[in-house]
Amino acid sequence: MKVKDCAIGRTTKLFANIGSGLLSGANKMGHFRLKYSYTVGGTAVVDYFKMPFRNLREATTAEEPTTGPYVTEDLGPIPGPDSLRNVYVYPNPYDLIVDKQWVYKGLVGVINTRQLPLESGLVTITIEPLKNDMSAYPSGSITNPGDLSFTIMVDNTKPTVNMGDIAGPYGTAVACAMLDLDLYNTYTAYDGNTRKQLTGTISVPYSVSDPNQHLWQLSVFAEYGDVCDRNIVMQTVSYTDTTVVPLSSRPNWSGGSFTATSQGKTHTIDVWKNPIPGSLLNKWDQCAYQFTVRVHKRVSNGEHGYSRWDFSKHITIKDKNT
Repeated sequence: MKVKDCAIGRTTKLFANIGSGLLSGANKMGHFRLKYSYTVGGTAVVDYFKMPFRNLREATTAEEPTTGPYVTEDLGPIPGPDSLRNVYVYPNPYDLIVDKQWVYKGLVGVINTRQLPLESGLVTITIEPLKNDMSAYPSGSITNPGDLSFTIMVDNTKPTVNMGDIAGPYGTAVACAMLDLDLYNTYTAYDGNTRKQLTGTISVPYSVSDPNQHLWQLSVFAEYGDVCDRNIVMQTVSYTDTTVVPLSSRPNWSGGSFTATSQGKTHTIDVWKNPIPGSLLNKWDQCAYQFTVRVHKRVSNGEHGYSRWDFSKHITIKDKNT
């Protein structure tokens, strides 16, 4: 994965495949250290990870009655040659010993990038193999030492979102205020209660900013009612839309100012897959509403989807004649 394609945030797993030449004899690898380095203002910062590392292995026949099929084993950090607790036991994925049959073969670390001293930027991670006695390998004994390092883009920063006053045909509403619309009719909702239906266009002005330019998607939706009432999706702005992020600007998108508008409900089926009558579409129920701007960034932990943040404002939409 190129660092420009997706930044890494939160907690991510690190796997390493050590060559067969370091798996036996006098050169057998028994331990390792994980070094990280980055540059701030022209100054290089170098240190070692010291987070706990545990791996899951298959239980032995003797252990299984007590532990079940698997055992979690603590692999560090332990004191190294310099007495600093930055050394880990290497879980050899090719080991044939009965109590060293690892479930996650090749796993050498679960890194919480939020514990790094910097919130965002390029970070180089290097695995330093150590022998069984924790001594370092002589220079030249490792083929392609450059393969022991890789660089990732770390981003654990939160986007900035500003939501303006929510606007309707008869004015605007700040948080916790009332917004007037025209009465259309009344109807019996799914909860069995009578509700007023209102008409009018509602607008939500907002701006989103990400200094690291890692935005992926912005969406605005309104929530109301009970579990049977589906959210009203007002707008989706995506990185994949070339009118929003031209090809010449990629992979960077720092945000902008937008306005989401809606005339009300647009779903043609409810949460139970039942059809919604056309007379209920493009209407607002008189109710308290939560308007949310949801921001997804192109930041992953290497396994799951992109990180997201929600920013909300609450108002009440009511009949202007009451």
